[in-house]
Amino acid sequence: CSLKLQAEAPDAVEGSFLIKEQRELAVQLFMAGIHAAEPYTITKRAVLKHVEQFENKPVTVIATGKASLPMVSGAFDALDRSSIVRAIGVTNRENLTELPGADVFPAGHPVPDQEGLRAAEAIIECASSLTDSDVLLFLISGGTSAMLPAPAGELTLKDEIAATEALLA
Repeated sequence: CSLKLQAEAPDAVEGSFLIKEQRELAVQLFMAGIHAAEPYTITKRAVLKHVEQFENKPVTVIATGKASLPMVSGAFDALDRSSIVRAIGVTNRENLTELPGADVFPAGHPVPDQEGLRAAEAIIECASSLTDSDVLLFLISGGTSAMLPAPAGELTLKDEIAATEALLA
């Protein structure tokens, strides 16, 4: 019986080695997928693919949503920084950090708030000031609909908040 166990032991060791190797490969593939889907990476790659559209033109970068700041960073790293005349990032408080070269606004998520309304007004003012010779790179990620309330007509921010809270209930 002990001889039989010894004969099986090398196969067991080889099998556990293969499982460990497969696990390491799976983790590497998973991490590569995460990196490939990272907002900074995707934005930089996409902007670089179309960089000729931005050359020798004043560029305004606006990014909104939970991934807005990495997206602004990706655009910054893909473009000639001297061509960027203004950058705005609007994100939720949990992702809020300073980003040199960008005006960063916190905003409520999932419930809209007054800070988001101020951010929406800043974006509208910025976009309204652009001319035909300007390029606007507008990047949108998840959470934008809550972070940029812009009540129209008779609606108010309170109306948007109430509607959102009712939908979340």
